[in-house]
Amino acid sequence: MEDYNDEQNIRNEEKHLCKHSFLKGILTGILVFLGAYCAFYTVADWHFKRILSPEYQIRKMDRDFIKQERSMNQFRELSDKEINSRIGKKNDKAEFIHAEKLHDAYRFTIDLKPFNNDPKNIQVRTEGNMLVIDAENTKNNKNSKEIMRYNQAFAFGEDIKTNEITKVHEGNNYIITVPVD
Repeated sequence: MEDYNDEQNIRNEEKHLCKHSFLKGILTGILVFLGAYCAFYTVADWHFKRILSPEYQIRKMDRDFIKQERSMNQFRELSDKEINSRIGKKNDKAEFIHAEKLHDAYRFTIDLKPFNNDPKNIQVRTEGNMLVIDAENTKNNKNSKEIMRYNQAFAFGEDIKTNEITKVHEGNNYIITVPVD
């Protein structure tokens, strides 16, 4: 019976200690807030110390330099491929225009297939020592309209005879001959 009375006394004492449950709730809330604040402050402090450390910044810059170097190498490889492909061709003009120099003239052969095999779609004019070729083709589909335009100017270091330029339509080719003085 004594044990029972001792337990009752202990419970009664606990009840008396917790008379102010409202105060206990406020203090618990303050302690939880302070604990969360300290934890957040500690983690934020670790993070900012790491970010602002010179070693971290150097590693980050090294990674950026490596990325930049890789992209520049890729750009150089693409540029080299493009240059090599142009060197492999006779000239760097469009595939449907072929230019060649003869001993007394320049000859331009234009493939008319992209322009509906119609020489009317090609205009040739001269501007001083330059030959300008303008070509256009329009295709109308059911739901769309496709327009292809081409413009190329050829500059000559020599004087050309603009009044003796000949234009001949042979099969799928339109041949322009520009005589040289």
